Amino acid sequence: MSAGDLLLRSGLLDVEFYAAQAGRTFADPAEAADHAVAVGMPERLTPNPFLDFLAMPVPVRRAWRAGRVGAVLDHLAGDDGRARRIGQLFDPRVHRPSDPAAVPLLDFLAHASDDAALPVPDDHRGPAPTRAAAREALLAAARVVATAGRSAPDGGPRVPGRTTVVIPGAQDWRAAQRAVRSVWDSTGEPTGDLAERGLEVVVVDQGSRAPAAHALASALVGMARLVRLPEAGDRAAGVAAGLEAATGDVVLLLDHQTRLRRGWLGPLRAVLADPEVAGVAPLVLGPDDTIESAGPDGLLAGHPKEDALELAGRTWRAVGEVAVAVRADSPRGAGGFRLAPTALVSHYPPDDAPSPRPVAAPVPDARPRWGVRLPSTPGIWGDDWGDTHFGESLAAALRRLGPHVVTHRAGAHDTPVALSDEVSLAIRGLTPTAPVPGAVNVLWVISHPEKVTPEEVAAYDLVFAASEVWAREATTRLGREVLPLLQATDVDERSWSEGPRLPEAVFVGGASRHRPMVELALEAGIPLAVHGHGWDHLPPGTWRSHHVPNDRLPELYGRHCLVVADHWTAMAQQGFVANRVFDAVAAGALVASDPVAGIEEHFGAAVAVCRTADDLRAAYDAARDADPGPRLAVARRVIAEDSFRARAVAFVEHVERFVPPAVG
Repeated sequence: MSAGDLLLRSGLLDVEFYAAQAGRTFADPAEAADHAVAVGMPERLTPNPFLDFLAMPVPVRRAWRAGRVGAVLDHLAGDDGRARRIGQLFDPRVHRPSDPAAVPLLDFLAHASDDAALPVPDDHRGPAPTRAAAREALLAAARVVATAGRSAPDGGPRVPGRTTVVIPGAQDWRAAQRAVRSVWDSTGEPTGDLAERGLEVVVVDQGSRAPAAHALASALVGMARLVRLPEAGDRAAGVAAGLEAATGDVVLLLDHQTRLRRGWLGPLRAVLADPEVAGVAPLVLGPDDTIESAGPDGLLAGHPKEDALELAGRTWRAVGEVAVAVRADSPRGAGGFRLAPTALVSHYPPDDAPSPRPVAAPVPDARPRWGVRLPSTPGIWGDDWGDTHFGESLAAALRRLGPHVVTHRAGAHDTPVALSDEVSLAIRGLTPTAPVPGAVNVLWVISHPEKVTPEEVAAYDLVFAASEVWAREATTRLGREVLPLLQATDVDERSWSEGPRLPEAVFVGGASRHRPMVELALEAGIPLAVHGHGWDHLPPGTWRSHHVPNDRLPELYGRHCLVVADHWTAMAQQGFVANRVFDAVAAGALVASDPVAGIEEHFGAAVAVCRTADDLRAAYDAARDADPGPRLAVARRVIAEDSFRARAVAFVEHVERFVPPAVG
């Protein structure tokens, strides 16, 4: 059997789609199959819209370009082909054929109806497109690419309140897909209709060819609108095409090698509400989360993001091109450009890209400079770390007491600007942080005490621990003072739920590690709502969302009758109570926790310690009918005594023994 016959009989060849890529017609399917083997596959065209050359491992790509249809089919049928995506819209791990021996893609092509949802990979955002809708979109894109044409659809009338993110010049399709995904992820829950959140995305493909053009088109189906220009290189043309297609009254022009961070939208639109402003730039951060540009290219390069807060309200004649928001109907309007320093964009330029030229920073003020060193990773990956929210809440509380306070993520603890901190406060998580020469160095151990070494403790001027048990033991063992300072909360009475609480327990956290309290809750048979990643194995209806924004957690805790919390084993044994317990109790919730040394003494009636499923069942039953008086009394005490402000006051008082109070 010839390779063409094998391709035709497999059911993989979509003749109309292949003809669109090839830019010609065929007398019959056999001619199309022979052409695909002899011409199309060597040119990296694909026989099917849901199969992607660039998703194949290198050996299969070689076979593909040699027209070896059998090798490609063997890959799709083999263990490796079943264990990885084979296209941007088809993941064999998601589609489950009724016959386990069937090849997932071929089974889908043979049996799925036109309105069947595609088995999309987990990094697709929004509802999964139907087979027919996706095919139609990819067919149209293939025709435009094959004829080197232009596809710049009119976006229609402007929609007041809508923001269009335009990504011009998207030649690196993987980077463009990540940028688009970040728009969805920045909303807090990347499902549903983006338009309902006042957003749309337009990506301008400027001259890419097969197979990148097909990969980009596939990656954007259901996530963004695709505009195509036949030639590469002219950014102005890409911007113009994106503006033409946009329907928002505000357009954010965004480099494709960026990722938007949560909370970017409101600050940008707020600045543009001023009619004297022509455009506004978000704060552009580099891969290490230090500033790349704060308005004009290179301004405050290398500084922590908080240093840009002082620039709010300043006006420039021009800003950098990585990201800038303008009014759609007057992108070159009169007025200057401003910075929205709390709207964050991470930029990941190619390794060979020139660095922005550093521009002189504003004259520093006379306030003492504190640097809070966080163990969390930079970028969007670290935004969801509990350590990030914890450290930034502490920094905000310290800032309200007078110092100039900045934060440094892991990887930026020892930059030249970071080494100018007068006070270094290291939040100790999984990894150690080196002290800053010449600064007052403060260490706060909040987790993983088993990783803290005597040498690390000895290098600091002041050492605190979020456990009375461990602080006493470490003071004796190390021969130096370790002060107890428990974790904290920024929740207050405004988050208390006034309505009836839901008759179910709630757990927030990912499944990346063992979660025995979730297992106990399932064993106890109590109604349970779980929020977090990796919970596909839970009973139907238990898992509710991938992520809950930090500012919505208190309300979530307060409207459930019970919050389930757990701890790392070493932390529980050494008396380190998790921040989640402080937040939940301050939100007026009752908490069921695994045993932690000292937790019952500190939280009293608000926390039930559970060792067995029967314990958890009893805690749930008691929580449903509990008198709110005792738990709210504990909540008021926690808000008063365990706030981040209280912790900030303690740090400032202790540091003043090393740093004299500012004069005047």
